[in-house]
Amino acid sequence: MPLELVFQNCCDQREEPGDDVTLHPSFSARHETCAQCTPSTFTNLPEGDEALVHPSLQGEVTGLTETDGEKPEILTMPSASSPDLTSFDALDATLMRGIPLRQTLRWGAHLWLSDPRSLSAGKKAKLWDASKPTKRYDKFISHTWETHGRWKHLSLLLRFGWPSMMIFWAVGAVIGSVFVLLEVLPLFTVFQLPLPALWPGVHGTSIPFGCWLMLLSLTGAIGGLLVFPYFPHFASDICFLDFVCVHQTDDRKMQQGIRSIGAFLASASELRVLWSAPYLQRLWCVFELAAYRKLNPNGKIVISRVMTEVAVLLTFVWVQLVVVGFWLARSGPYGGEPWRLVVVVVCAGLPTFASMSYAAVQTQDADEELRSQLTNFDVMNVKCSNEFDRQCIHDAITRWYGSLSAFNDYIQGPFCLEVLQLRRSRRGIDGHYLIFLLLPTSSYFLEGCLAVAMSGVPREVTISYFLAAVVCFNLIWMPSVVVLGAHLTQHGVRVGRFRIKPSFLESLMVFVLCLTLLTVGIGATVAAIANGIPGAILWNIVGLVFAAVTWMKCFRV
Repeated sequence: MPLELVFQNCCDQREEPGDDVTLHPSFSARHETCAQCTPSTFTNLPEGDEALVHPSLQGEVTGLTETDGEKPEILTMPSASSPDLTSFDALDATLMRGIPLRQTLRWGAHLWLSDPRSLSAGKKAKLWDASKPTKRYDKFISHTWETHGRWKHLSLLLRFGWPSMMIFWAVGAVIGSVFVLLEVLPLFTVFQLPLPALWPGVHGTSIPFGCWLMLLSLTGAIGGLLVFPYFPHFASDICFLDFVCVHQTDDRKMQQGIRSIGAFLASASELRVLWSAPYLQRLWCVFELAAYRKLNPNGKIVISRVMTEVAVLLTFVWVQLVVVGFWLARSGPYGGEPWRLVVVVVCAGLPTFASMSYAAVQTQDADEELRSQLTNFDVMNVKCSNEFDRQCIHDAITRWYGSLSAFNDYIQGPFCLEVLQLRRSRRGIDGHYLIFLLLPTSSYFLEGCLAVAMSGVPREVTISYFLAAVVCFNLIWMPSVVVLGAHLTQHGVRVGRFRIKPSFLESLMVFVLCLTLLTVGIGATVAAIANGIPGAILWNIVGLVFAAVTWMKCFRV
């Protein structure tokens, strides 16, 4: 799952990496190295990655250069009849049109779900009407229609809407808690707890329990994500979206818009690439990536993997289902029976293990595919449905890079090297997505804390439960285990320099390790609650130490 990687010059300070890949403006020179760089700066790579760096880059890094006769150049002469995509001095201001990013996500995301290639002329005209004149763009959205719009919609919705989702989750949790405390909502079932064993002097084996906090917080989270596109916002989010901002029915305006792509890119503060496997196979996508760095050297390029947010959303749904399973297993007069908990653990654990195995295989396959695409990149083999567009783009690349071969070297060399280095150093999961995935479990433990508080037990019991279960286990211990599992799934379990094979065995080891750590955490939480506030504080200290060690290792702080 995904995480923000920062492309920088080798002597720049590296920022904390993540799921998005941000190309620093200094990463603009084709084969430049700063005066303080040494060959070792680029050679600290594992054997597998170093072998994939293009030979032309290896020569430059070590101070060697190729002679002109050793490598043929693919030269193209600009066509006299093709428009110059690199010149935009006479740009018609009426062609600069943009649309708020949030607006593209409204009304069921019909803009993303409708492939403009299959729309009628009337519907295409409405796309143009959705955009408005603008003088600049906050984001230039670069994507390929080879990837379905539903995935890009989900990616953008969660990428920018997660704060709204969390705020509404908190509002729902507060409303549920207040209504339960005021006895507006009844506690309609019981929760099985060995009260005398945990707290001497407290009688009974069950406490009143409900599900209102869980239900209202989940409803709030879903509602917050859905209403995000309609929220008033103060920060500008005007974006360029090709099929909306370039006229689709008027051929003259369409050609004018295509010829002005360079001006649009130069006017954008950020190029946001919705990265998917077919991206580098489409010529227009390659052109936008190449043009932005040349025309807007101070701009920011963010490469966001489309399927990251999809995986996060699916994981959120799965965690929510597991939490509901535990709630059903623990509630009711027979909720304490061990077999019910075993059934839930098995039902939750087996799919989790299968998902980890699948994720490990997919991660390795995706890395290999990306390496192959970059190291074997050839602009002559990139797809383009229109030969006229192909000639225009080739002419523009030739003007910027000198030749198509030089552009191939740029992609195969410096660009490939930076991607490989930063993909290897990326973290397993973004911090805000980790918090997002903790919302279902937080609701569950807060529901339990509310039930304990309403059961009439001493206040010390409620405080120790909150510190041990809600704070330490839920917010410290469990996230650290998840981060460790994601890190090992992504980077592999190694014995010396060799990664354990096959992937199934590696995933099994990671799964057993995480399950063991969670079991230890549950046992420590129960012991801490039984020992009151001092025990809960000690458990928090242990959890913080474990979290610090884990996060420093996995996030390379």
